[in-house]
Amino acid sequence: NQELYKIEEGEAYIVKQNKPEDIPLFTLQKNDVFGSIPFLDIGHEPESVSVMGTSDLRLQPLDSHYLHREYDDLTPTFQNLVNHLGTCIHITTDLLLGDLRKGQLS
Repeated sequence: NQELYKIEEGEAYIVKQNKPEDIPLFTLQKNDVFGSIPFLDIGHEPESVSVMGTSDLRLQPLDSHYLHREYDDLTPTFQNLVNHLGTCIHITTDLLLGDLRKGQLS
């Protein structure tokens, strides 16, 4: 049950489903990563979105257990840095989606 992927080729589009049409949020390209990192799910996950890919999209599944072991081996300072970045991503995503809901972004 893979939850994390690295883009090897092509592009993936992160889209917020919104009636009557989807709202594109951003584009991911080669070497970008998307998915869930279960051990970092600390209540700051962004709202669910859809991932749509180009016809040449090729993904490499990443081993979240390996990443968890790597994370556990980090010093507490670097673990705090990773957690802080996750919180910043959450806040930024919430602000963006809030503006989209209010119609403040075009």
